[in-house]
Amino acid sequence: MPEALVSTAWLAEHLSDSDLRVVDIRGHVLPATEPPPHYFNHYEDYLISHIPKAAFIDWVHEITDPADPRHARIAPPERF
Repeated sequence: MPEALVSTAWLAEHLSDSDLRVVDIRGHVLPATEPPPHYFNHYEDYLISHIPKAAFIDWVHEITDPADPRHARIAPPERF
């Protein structure tokens, strides 16, 4: 794979590759001036329509660092 982000044409050609992993991280973030929560996942949209074989990841609950006070930083590799 040339990069982590690829074109739709590349993805279509390689979707059946056994070593390819596709993740779907849908959601929206509210401004910090709004009351929490500030992030909402769009899991329901994923269920309706997603790339075949794509796994849904809830950004806040599955990959961010709960120890980081900013609540938006990706967790360090050892957490996974």
